[in-house]
Amino acid sequence: MIRTKSWALLAFALGIAGCGGSHSGKSGMGSSAYPSTGKTAVLLTDGPIQVVNDSRTIITLEIDITRVTLESAGNEDAGENNGDNGEAVVVFDTARGDNGGNPLTVDLLSLSDSSTLLGLLNVPVGTYDEARLTVSAARAEFEDTPGVLVALVLGSEGEGPAGRFEFEFDPPVTVTADGTTVATIDFVPVVTKVGDEYVLTHDNLNDQSGEEGEDAGVHFTGAITSVSDDFNTIMVEGVSEAIDVSTAVIEANDMAVDKTSLAVGQVVKVEGMLDSSLGVVVATEVQILDSEKADESVDAGADRSGSSDIR
Repeated sequence: MIRTKSWALLAFALGIAGCGGSHSGKSGMGSSAYPSTGKTAVLLTDGPIQVVNDSRTIITLEIDITRVTLESAGNEDAGENNGDNGEAVVVFDTARGDNGGNPLTVDLLSLSDSSTLLGLLNVPVGTYDEARLTVSAARAEFEDTPGVLVALVLGSEGEGPAGRFEFEFDPPVTVTADGTTVATIDFVPVVTKVGDEYVLTHDNLNDQSGEEGEDAGVHFTGAITSVSDDFNTIMVEGVSEAIDVSTAVIEANDMAVDKTSLAVGQVVKVEGMLDSSLGVVVATEVQILDSEKADESVDAGADRSGSSDIR
């Protein structure tokens, strides 16, 4: 897949560990054990789909993600966050209550020229050479039967369980204490017809997973929970950091409005940039959705996957 600077954030869906040198018990990281951490954005993107042994065209390919980890050299089993000590950094896990304990549902085909942010979190400084992504279920919609989702059989890799996919980072992801490191998981789906079933695997030879040096364009939808007195920043449900809207174009009902129109309780679609040097989102456009559009946005595509906690 050819990467572009036009990244997109389709959904936030995490309950992530705390920030700085002090971490919550939820992450399994303690400040004394991990004195040096760096902010890391973990993105999921998608390469062109490959359909094997069948002439049908897939137009939607949904996966339900239950766990995402970053792995450093020498790790064999997904353990607690541990950087270069050879264990896993947990980015997302429904078992610990992320996304309310619900899987993160993503349509991979919506990510062909965009990305969804799986996490923006502090992790131990070190080098990570792999990511593991666990999928509990997957569905495909074929062009010749629109509106019908067909369950896919989840493939496995090596001796791992069905639905656990591994992505080797090339180049490796090196987390430092300065700025924000961007780690991209490039899921190139492969669907193979076996008898009457379709099996989902991924092309681990031609993906482009690894460290990304560019800032990321993002978008997401959520309800406003607070607005600053000067209307320059807003908080959105599930996003723990303020979003800079000071220079954003504000729209409501397809008309430009002043930023003073922003209010708590409104559902907004935010577009902007993830500044990798600062680890913040600077909005370029904020669309205030009416109730009907807000419901559609929550229910559609990856936006229905829930909210996150960014630290």
